[in-house]
Amino acid sequence: MKWHPVFGEYEKPINLSFTDFIHNQKIFGTDWASWEIFDSSIPSQDEMIFDLEFIYGNLHYLPSKAIRLDEPILRIAKSETKNGNQTLIRQYHIPPGNPFDKRITRNKAKQAFAMIQNGKSVSGALKECRVRYDALLRHTPYIPIRRDLRIQKIRQATKLIQNGWKLKNVLSHLKMSSKTFSRWAGSKKSILETLK
Repeated sequence: MKWHPVFGEYEKPINLSFTDFIHNQKIFGTDWASWEIFDSSIPSQDEMIFDLEFIYGNLHYLPSKAIRLDEPILRIAKSETKNGNQTLIRQYHIPPGNPFDKRITRNKAKQAFAMIQNGKSVSGALKECRVRYDALLRHTPYIPIRRDLRIQKIRQATKLIQNGWKLKNVLSHLKMSSKTFSRWAGSKKSILETLK
């Protein structure tokens, strides 16, 4: 890891020899990332995950066809040339199986969510930002209308059961199937046990 006090890169906050590192492990504990010395300089866990995704990409992501990009991204074509420089090229698509930076998807999903909050339709915002629906659900606090309605109906059903209604009457009153109720609320018995 690049922040490791002995084996890390040049930008590591503390530079220790191997013997000093072993000595500090005996004093502060074996988990060097939780030492108080590093609190001010070590990034959060999310930032570390972003860095790892940026370097290695998501290895499980293998799209079936190339994804076209609105703006080009810079890619290293040759890491070492004869004169020692890197050759950068602009890439306008992501070929199949090419891992890419997930921060692009996160930012686009956040843009789409902001557009939805400002009154744009969900499909319109997704098309304009060129992001998929599952990314919107994963990276933003967006709650689909169907899920929101289901949550409201489940809350109403639990209140009616707690007030003494029979389950059959509640389901017919709210036009809900028994399968939906049991999947999201559990059984009538578990609801009544919460009252005790």
